[in-house]
Amino acid sequence: MSRRKPFGRAPFGFGSLSIFCTLLVCCLTAFSVLSIVSAQAGWRLSQKNADLVQAYYAADGQAVLLADQLQRRWEGERAPALSALEELLEAGGAQDRRLELREGAVWVAFSLPIGDGGIQRLSVELLLYPPGAQPRVEPQVWRMETDGTGEVYDNHLPVWPG
Repeated sequence: MSRRKPFGRAPFGFGSLSIFCTLLVCCLTAFSVLSIVSAQAGWRLSQKNADLVQAYYAADGQAVLLADQLQRRWEGERAPALSALEELLEAGGAQDRRLELREGAVWVAFSLPIGDGGIQRLSVELLLYPPGAQPRVEPQVWRMETDGTGEVYDNHLPVWPG
């Protein structure tokens, strides 16, 4: 008489192995979808940052050109009228233009929009000294600002003071 094993259940059930493989495939699929979504969000954020940096440097270059033109106009004429300098700023697309005489020097303030959104701008303040003085142009302020109409994310969590 031969002893055979009865045809029954295998020691490690084939059904439990199928369930494990199915769960493993579902987990890997979920992680791959999350990875793709995260990569797309990172790409969009990188594109927005690159656009902002490009727009900033375009405004910065325009401000440098305006400062150079102002200096040349100031040195080219012995006593140019402030209106001539203001016309130069207006032609260059400067906004919020202000000019004042301060002890022989001209204080010039203007801003240039950064990008198309109109929320951010480059604010510039310069002192133009008379010809022969050193330095001839002295930047006082050169910074990026917002106009305050954008969304403000200040939803901080309350912290226990201790």
